[in-house]
Amino acid sequence: MTPQEKKQLSLKKDCRNTYGENDKSSRKAIKSRKRWVNRSYRREINQKLGNSSSKDIQSDAEVVQRKTWKKFADTPVGEIIIRDINKKMEYRLWHTSLKFGCLETRLESFLNEHQISKSRIKVIMRRVRAITFDRVSSTLDLNNEDIGLLDEFLLKTKLG
Repeated sequence: MTPQEKKQLSLKKDCRNTYGENDKSSRKAIKSRKRWVNRSYRREINQKLGNSSSKDIQSDAEVVQRKTWKKFADTPVGEIIIRDINKKMEYRLWHTSLKFGCLETRLESFLNEHQISKSRIKVIMRRVRAITFDRVSSTLDLNNEDIGLLDEFLLKTKLG
């Protein structure tokens, strides 16, 4: 297996906790929540059995439902990296639009200069417009080539 293939496999298989807690506290919280589910189930069963006669024990025990709790799945590192790149690009686009005014016409002419297809220009412009002009919090969700073009455009805008 080549180093590039190993890296791609690693980005897919290695995961990180993105729940929002400190990873150390998550480890403790998972154990604690599992204990809580089991403890509350046992407590409820004991309460039902203590209050009922010997005839109703089976039916009372069947009525009790176990509380549910599930751990959130961890996120692959590759997805985290893509999300972070998109967030940085969103911020840079938004900040540049505030600093230099309307970027829509400049960006469209820049993409035409690079001979980008009309359909791709529409997709890029729609996503950029949602972030910079409509002030909607959304993700860019563009491919690496489009992000590279936007990066080049932003550098050219700052220098020009």
